[in-house]
Formats: sequence, C-alpha cells, structure tokens
Amino acid sequence: MERAKMPHSDMQLRSLTTWQWIILSAAAAPMLAVGGLGAWGTYTNMKTQFPQDATALGVVAAGEGATLVLAMVWVGLTLLDQASPTVVRLGLWLLPAIASATGAVVAESTKEAVVYAMTPMAMCASAEGIGLMARRIVVYRTGVDMEARRRNARTMQRLAVQRALSENHPWWTSRKWAELRSWRLFRKVGVGNDALGADLVIVQDQQVTSAAGLALAAMFAPKEKPVTPALEADQERAGSVTPALEAGQERAGSVTATVTDSGVRHGGNAGSMDTVSAAVTQVSAGMGHAPSRDTGTVAEACCDGVTVSGTEPVTETVTDQEAVTGQTVTDTKPPRPGAAMTLEQLAAVANVPTPLPGTYLTDEQLRVVLRHFRHRDDPPRSYRKAVAAFRDEKFQGGEERVRPIWNELMKSEGGDAQEAEEEEEEEASA
Repeated sequence: MERAKMPHSDMQLRSLTTWQWIILSAAAAPMLAVGGLGAWGTYTNMKTQFPQDATALGVVAAGEGATLVLAMVWVGLTLLDQASPTVVRLGLWLLPAIASATGAVVAESTKEAVVYAMTPMAMCASAEGIGLMARRIVVYRTGVDMEARRRNARTMQRLAVQRALSENHPWWTSRKWAELRSWRLFRKVGVGNDALGADLVIVQDQQVTSAAGLALAAMFAPKEKPVTPALEADQERAGSVTPALEAGQERAGSVTATVTDSGVRHGGNAGSMDTVSAAVTQVSAGMGHAPSRDTGTVAEACCDGVTVSGTEPVTETVTDQEAVTGQTVTDTKPPRPGAAMTLEQLAAVANVPTPLPGTYLTDEQLRVVLRHFRHRDDPPRSYRKAVAAFRDEKFQGGEERVRPIWNELMKSEGGDAQEAEEEEEEEASA
C-alpha cells in the first residue's frame, strides 16, 4: 500500500540564521536561570515548613516540575505538527495556580503567604516561555501553526452544525438561536491564520491595482463631444422647407412675374401698394414626357385682387416652397426635439447614465427624463401630463427640483410666455 503523502512534506523549510540562533539562545538562557532560581526558592520555602527533604521536593515537583513537563510535551507535539490536547493547555494554567495556592496555605503569616505564592511563578513562567519560544520556532521554519489550525477547524465544525440547525431544526426557536450563534462564530473564522491573512492582503493589493488602472484610464481617455439630439423649436414652428428640384437635362429658364397687392384683402383703408417680385421656376418632367398643357401665355387671377402674370411658356409651375421630386410633392418638416428617441438614446446623447426608476437622479438625468416624457406624444405634453407620466413610471424627484428644470427645458426649446400661461390654466382647471 502506497504511503499517504504528508500535507506539508513538499513545503520548503526555512532555516534560522546565525544571528537568530545567537539571539534566541541569549533569550532562553535567562529563562532557564530564572526557572532554576524559582525552583530552588520554592524548595527552600517548603523545607522551612516541612523539615523532610522528600516532602519539599515533592511540592516543587508537583508544581513547577509538572508545569515544566507539560511545556515540554507541548513543544514535542508542535515539532510533530500536531495540536496539543486540551488537558495539556489547561494544565499549563492550573498547575502554576495550584503551586501558588500551596505556598500561600503553608505560610504562617501574611508576608510569608505573599512570598510563598509568588516564588513558584518564576519556574512556571520560565517553562511556559521556553515552550512558547520553541513553538514559534517551529511555526517559523515550517510555516504551519497547528494551534491556529486546530482553533479554525473547531470553529468551522461548530459553524457547520449551527447552520444546519438554523435551516432544518423543527423548532423555530432553535432555528433562531442557532442562526444567532452561527453569526457569532463567523467572527472567529480565520483568527490567527497567518496564511489566510497573507492571501487576503494579496487579493486586496490586486483590487487596489485594478481600481487604480481603471481610474487612470478614465482620467486620460479622450472625451467625446455630445451630440445635440433636437433642433431648435423656432425652426419647428416656422416649418420652413428648402425646395429640392430635380435637375433635368431640359431645364428651362425662370420667369419673373409681378404680384400687385392692391390692399383689397385688408379693406379699402390701405393706403399703400407693394410690388413683390415672385420667381416662377419652370420644371421639366424629363425626356419623353408630353407637357401637361399647351405652351403659351399664362395668366392666373388669384383671389383678393392679387394677379400673377407671365409671358414665358411653362410645363409645370411651382408656386409654393415645397420639395418636388419627379412629379411627387412632399413636405418635409424637422423632427420635434426628443421625438422618436428612447430614454436610453437621450441619455447617451446627453452623456449621462441611463436614468432608472426608483433611484436618485442628477439634474442632467432629470432633464433627460422630462424631455422624454414631454416629446413622447404628439403634440408635446404639458407640465401636468409630463409630471403625471413621470410619477407613474416611479421616477424620483420633488416638485422643488422638477419645476425649475422644466422651466429651463421650456426656455431652451424656445417656449414663450403664452405656452406657460396655457399650462398654468390647464393645471388650474385640473
């Protein structure tokens, strides 16, 4: 049968340097001296009370000697990569107390009781100090702290039991107490584990490095210029359209006609007459098409005393500023600001994060949301309807923030005082 591999057999052992050996030896020498003096003093005290030498030696061996034995056992188990039993760890605390209590009891006066109680502590402290130093040397060389692993293993075992009780116990009171105890045990996980602490430091360094890289990338990245998503409102109201006439191979000349406004439209009180030169452009339908009517003199009498006359032959006459493509007349109007654009598109154009319902909105995000709700329908919504839709969609924002931003939005879109008064009248009627 193949021998099982030790969990730490592949670990490289660290060796102590010469200076470390010298310093540790110099620290251990006083411990041994203090322990010997404490044992000799205790023996002298007991010899005063008990004339027999065997009795005095027995008291010293039972107190300081037993403490020294337990310290050596602790060192030996540490060298074998094993945890010390509870009895050993408990004895290292109880035996010095018993030795001190024995010295205080056998004393004849209060002064002697204090001296007899303090004397055994010298050898007990020496034994425990030597044992702790030996344990730390083993941890330094192997990198394994068996006592810390023992504590963590015990904590994890208790934690697993408490979590199982908190989830599957039939009594709800037991589940509640088990959950509370499990949270208390969480605070002890990893305590004293140097390897875990080193790993956490490495993870933290990686996170800090990554965050610093992202911050530098965002700092030195070129900024993109925001694109205006909407046209000015005055262009929308004007509805001006640039005429697009398809250029044909048989384009004829233009005719300049005289339009006379005699003031009939405005009544007989008009005292002035204006002469306006109107351009009538001849458009050819293309090669191979017959004219819609015979060429000749064109004279059309318009209503309200306006007469348009021309002497050039035309095939098709365009009298309005409309786009003509072939023989189809189309009227193109600029889109409304924010029309046919989603909230995500408006946020991207404004270079702000997409506003989400139920979250705090900055002023720029709030302006994007109000623009979206105003121009989502045709015609644009009023303040009351836009705010109602704003509330229905669960967006957050008080009246003291929404109203000023709405006024700025109306001002940027060219809204006049009459439109604001109409909204106020609509709100009052509602």
